[in-house]
Amino acid sequence: MCDICKRLFETKRGLTNHRRTHDLERASQPTDPAPSASPTKNLTEVECNVCKQTFPTHRGMKTHRNRHAKEANEETAARINSRKEAIVSSDKNDTSGRISNDASKLESECKKWKDTFQSHLNNEVFNESEFDNDVTKFLKFLFEANAKMPGPRQKQRSRIMENGDVTFVNALETDEILYTQKQLGNNAQNKHQRVQELEALHRFTQIYRNKNIYECVKREDKFFDEEMKTVLQYFYNEVMLKELANSSKERDMQLRQYDEETKTFM
Repeated sequence: MCDICKRLFETKRGLTNHRRTHDLERASQPTDPAPSASPTKNLTEVECNVCKQTFPTHRGMKTHRNRHAKEANEETAARINSRKEAIVSSDKNDTSGRISNDASKLESECKKWKDTFQSHLNNEVFNESEFDNDVTKFLKFLFEANAKMPGPRQKQRSRIMENGDVTFVNALETDEILYTQKQLGNNAQNKHQRVQELEALHRFTQIYRNKNIYECVKREDKFFDEEMKTVLQYFYNEVMLKELANSSKERDMQLRQYDEETKTFM
């Protein structure tokens, strides 16, 4: 039995451990208590220095203090969150130096080809020097002519077969084909090559109007099927012959190389 709190214990070891609790309580109390304090209270109870609530043991008081610590942490977290919300709200209200959400949704327009894009990232910046040659001016003329085209008309046109025979077929021809005949007529190597050029350009302009040939062939857009890629590559190679060097030796060498490369497209 404890001689202080009259508590019974089955073993001497349990009593010894219990007496240590009373020794700690005595050490935590002042040596000269105030006159109004009860001597019995100082020996048997522990007081919380936060809310002044008393507990019979230090264990109970420690559990109680953990609750105070938890409440203090919650209050601190609430203050931090409130400060974060205040900072975020002030940033949202401050629109200086930033692009508004409405402005970012506007469509951008390509200054070169007058195409509109939903995203500013798709609006490529073109170098004007890339378009200062006859080939690109000719392609630009085709695109501008497409907008003024009255519509395809039926016309009979000769076609040279692989065996050398000449046959006549009904094909749709438009003004850009006639213009191409005038532009490419002097550079065509033979009639067979000329017909191939006109067919390639005709198929492209009829199916993919107002498209940038130079960029489409380079990027090989995913909506081109394999057959159309072949036609585009053939026409692109023929157009780029206009960009070859003026030297006849270099031109002959590049023409031979071109003939070997275009065999796969024929």
